[in-house]
Amino acid sequence: MIAGRRLKLLLAAVGVIAVGVPLAMLGAWLGWQSAPPLPTEEQAREVTGELLPGARIAQVVRIPKLFYYEHEGAPDSNPVVRLLIGDDDYHLGSTEVQLAAPLPPTAETQERLRAAGWKVLATSGPDGLVGAKDGLLLYVLPASDFASRPAPTLEIVRDEPVLAPALSITGLLVGGLLGSLLTRRIHRRTETTTPEVRQLVNVGAVVSIVLLIPNTLAVLTTPVETYLFASPGESAYPAWGFYTFVGVRGATHLGWMIQAVILAVVLLDFLRRPGAVDGGRDRPTTTGAPQPSRPTQH
Repeated sequence: MIAGRRLKLLLAAVGVIAVGVPLAMLGAWLGWQSAPPLPTEEQAREVTGELLPGARIAQVVRIPKLFYYEHEGAPDSNPVVRLLIGDDDYHLGSTEVQLAAPLPPTAETQERLRAAGWKVLATSGPDGLVGAKDGLLLYVLPASDFASRPAPTLEIVRDEPVLAPALSITGLLVGGLLGSLLTRRIHRRTETTTPEVRQLVNVGAVVSIVLLIPNTLAVLTTPVETYLFASPGESAYPAWGFYTFVGVRGATHLGWMIQAVILAVVLLDFLRRPGAVDGGRDRPTTTGAPQPSRPTQH
């Protein structure tokens, strides 16, 4: 059984993971709320006409949600299962213009992008382009059998707002501090509790940290992947993206539940002890007859 300083360090790590990581995800989600709205269907047609004059449009598909599951609303997609266990195919909302004609030469499209105020960021394949403007990314993509794109497409998505990583890091730091303070209190309680409760804390801490590690690693490495390894103009990957996958969400929820059980058991064990709270501080109860006071010396 883990005890002493090792248990204290383990509980501190669990506290940071169990509280800091969810607040990091929440901070990133709040930051994403500052992203601009996607162009409407009419605006998307205007953008297409500006970049590709005379281009024939087959259809415009607009999904205004920030992020969504591809199979939402499908008969075989259960929202309760998705909420508790997770699902696959999590995407960034977009406005797509599917064309009924091939794209013009890349150099011509680049010039038209710049003339319309778009900053050309990177190429995507031999004919694809990526432009940035007013918090949006515009992908000019050729038809591709590999990408299941039967026709040339203009896809507009939101770029990651600056607030998303800023609030994510803030949430991680604040949550990590709160979590470490909470587990420090739990460790103090376990020093004077029963062996059964200490065993529960030991086993629960180890099991929960194993369950929470996959999502934790994803949340912590997303900023590194985004800012060090992502290509310019690459679609943003949200800090909570891995949490949406099948299995990862279920394991994460189970880890949080175990932590809640540990906290509840330790708290109940503390409260049921006679005289456990005195003036807001722990004080062990005294037994036996009162000790006589010493005579005052003059």
